[in-house]
Amino acid sequence: MPTALPCIKSAANNSGICSSLLTFQIFVARTCLPEFRKTGHFASQRALLIGANSSANRDQDFVTGDTTLTRISSAGRQPVVLLGASNLTMGWQPLLRALVSRIRRPVDVFAAMGMGRSYVDWSTFGIRQLPGIVDSGIWDSLRQQHPQPATPPLVMLTDIGNDLVYGRSPEMIMDAIRLCLQQLQTWSGDCQILFTGLPMESVASLSRFRFLVARTLLFPASPLSWSDIKRKVAELNQLVEAEVRTQQLKLARPRGEWYGLDPIHVLSRYRETAFGFYFDHWGHPTDFKADNSFDQAATATVTSHHQSNTQLTTDMSAITWSLPTAERQKRWGRNSTTQQPSVNNDRLRVFAF
Repeated sequence: MPTALPCIKSAANNSGICSSLLTFQIFVARTCLPEFRKTGHFASQRALLIGANSSANRDQDFVTGDTTLTRISSAGRQPVVLLGASNLTMGWQPLLRALVSRIRRPVDVFAAMGMGRSYVDWSTFGIRQLPGIVDSGIWDSLRQQHPQPATPPLVMLTDIGNDLVYGRSPEMIMDAIRLCLQQLQTWSGDCQILFTGLPMESVASLSRFRFLVARTLLFPASPLSWSDIKRKVAELNQLVEAEVRTQQLKLARPRGEWYGLDPIHVLSRYRETAFGFYFDHWGHPTDFKADNSFDQAATATVTSHHQSNTQLTTDMSAITWSLPTAERQKRWGRNSTTQQPSVNNDRLRVFAF
C-alpha cells in the first residue's frame, strides 16, 4: 500500500488527496499494531463495563441480568450521541474541537464508530472486529448514564453508506437505521437528531479511475462496480431524505469541495469546518433546547455544579484528544472489553462502543 501513494499523488497532482490517503494508512497501521492502542482486559461477559474512575463519581448501580453496571453522576452534563464510521474516527480531534467550542456545559459523548464500521452487523478492519452499531452497548449505556436527560440529547448519524460496500441493500441499511432511531426515541423523546447526507456531489463527479483507486485502497474485497455504487448511493440517499422528512429530523448535506480523490472521507484540512457545519444544524451554538432557545436554567445548574472550575466554559487544555477504545471488540478473534468512559474529566467524558 505505501508504494501506491507516490503514483496516486503524481497522477492526481493533489497534495490534499495524498494527505487524506496517508492519514488513512496511518489509521490502518495503528489498528493493526496492538501497541498503538490500549485494548483493555479480556473477559467472557460484559461485567462492570461502565465503572467510574473514582468512587466519588459513582451514583447508582443497575442490574441487567447477571451483570451489574455502575452509573456515573451526569448532573448538568450535555449528552451527545455520535453514530458513524471512519469519518468520525479519522476526524476525532477536529470533531471534538468543533463540538466543545459550541456547547457551554460539560459534555458526555456516546460514540459508536470505527474504521469500516457497520450499522448492520459485525465488521472487520485489520485484526479488529466491532459489532454492528444497532447491536452495540451504546443503547444500554445511554439509559444507564442519562435515564432522564435534563437537556435535549444531541444526536448525529453519519457514514450511512458504509454498509453498501459490504453488499447490503439500501433497504437493509435503512432498516438498521430505523432501529437506531427507535432506540434513541424510546430513550428520550427530546432527541435533536441530525443526519449527514451521503456525499452526493463527490459521488456525482466520481470517475472510474477515482472509484478504482478508492475501492482498491479502502475496500479491496468489495464486489461493487462503479455503476453499482453510484446507483445504490443515490437510492440510499433518497431513503435517508424521505426518513428525515417523515420524522421531521435535521439533515446536513456535505459539500463536494471537502473531498479529494477519496470520495467518502473528508480531507483533513476541511474536517473541523465540516463538523462545525454539521453541529450548527442542531441549533444554538452554545446551549440547546428543543425550541433552540438559550437554556439559562441549565447553564445556571452547570455553574452550581462546577464552581471550582472557573475556566470550564472556555478551557480546552484538560481535554484528552486521543481516540477512545470501544467497550466491546474482538482482536485476533478474542473478546476484549474496556471500561467506560474511556475519557473522564470535568469538561468531557467519552463512552465508546
